[in-house]
Amino acid sequence: MEILGNQAAFLADYKKIVKTGDMSDEMIIDKVVGELPTAPNFQIIADNNETKLGQRICFPFKQEVTATDPDGVITTRYIYIGSPFELDTKADEQP
Repeated sequence: MEILGNQAAFLADYKKIVKTGDMSDEMIIDKVVGELPTAPNFQIIADNNETKLGQRICFPFKQEVTATDPDGVITTRYIYIGSPFELDTKADEQP
């Protein structure tokens, strides 16, 4: 069952980049769904200690809110919108 939009692509990217250990697909999705409502700009961030290459990686999502008439039920769905990207790390430089 698909919980997230574009879930298969997200899982493939996530498993390729993040150290998942023995996490099942369901465990990964549960973790992400729990984080998305409070994630800034609906982006899941994997810190450098969580990724296979030691880089800080962002997985972008968008939120889709749908209302059904006449019930007035509002549903929220998160959709993976693309490729993960590395976040720039800035270091203080002395001239």
